[in-house]
Amino acid sequence: KTTVLNRKNNLLSVYAQGVYSYDDRYVVNVSARVDASNRFGEDQNKKFDPTWSAGFSWKVAEEPFMRENVEWLELMNLRATYGVQGYVITSISPELIASYEGILRSYNEYYLSISSLPNPHLKWEQTKTWNFGLDLSLFGVSMSVEYYGRRTSAIARTDVAQEYGVSSLLLNGGILTNHGIEVTLNFTPYKKDDFAWTVGLTSARNWNRSK
Repeated sequence: KTTVLNRKNNLLSVYAQGVYSYDDRYVVNVSARVDASNRFGEDQNKKFDPTWSAGFSWKVAEEPFMRENVEWLELMNLRATYGVQGYVITSISPELIASYEGILRSYNEYYLSISSLPNPHLKWEQTKTWNFGLDLSLFGVSMSVEYYGRRTSAIARTDVAQEYGVSSLLLNGGILTNHGIEVTLNFTPYKKDDFAWTVGLTSARNWNRSK
């Protein structure tokens, strides 16, 4: 039995990032990226995947009205981010993947075993992510709270008619969503000279759904 394997992966990425800070209280972070891959279908627009992300941070404790009125608050930051990411699934292809299994004696012809049907409309998986964060520090205790969410336009397996030679086909269109919250608490119950005992506690909850 002869096996012929021809696989080529071409990837191209262009990336840019910018950060701006004003008065040591407000920080804006923006990044943009364009990826290209030959792993997708005949539509040239689907070979490219422009993605981006943006974030904002506000040091609330550094505001004059906070420093004057809330002296016991050591740190208070508010954060928010949003971004779009793309993924390449290298295990599937827009082309037909099949193998010759042998000869049907009754017809004296070779027959194919299909591994994957062609999908010329195959495109990137894409994930949209957002999160909100709060950082606090007071009386020697620091706390961080994160609330996040993700929505992925994933490649999913769909049943097809047996006439195609396979029972299912991988297509874009599956939706995966998850969101959750994570709380981290750190404090130092004992500190003397060169020795410090620090305790950290983390609690998280996550919800997932697919369709």
